Amino acid sequence: MSLAVVSMLLTGLSSLAARLVDETRTQIVADAAALAGVIGGESLARRVAGMNGAVLCEYVNEEVVAVQVCIRSTMALAYAREQQDDGMPTLKP
Repeated sequence: MSLAVVSMLLTGLSSLAARLVDETRTQIVADAAALAGVIGGESLARRVAGMNGAVLCEYVNEEVVAVQVCIRSTMALAYAREQQDDGMPTLKP
């Protein structure tokens, strides 16, 4: 294989890897922002997104908190809700 072909392949692979990292990072930040929204509302969700290099593009709090987070050209959605529970069922005798 020539050096030019190897160089093109490596460039393509690095672009793909960077895109996958951006998508994964954006989803993780969206999940964290949604959970923060359950605990502290929109202001905390916005703060968590910002601390992770993202922008909170949309926030809805009805029965479920829904957020849309953007990092560069990547966008992710996440949902969270508060659940009252008597404990973990696996820990009950």
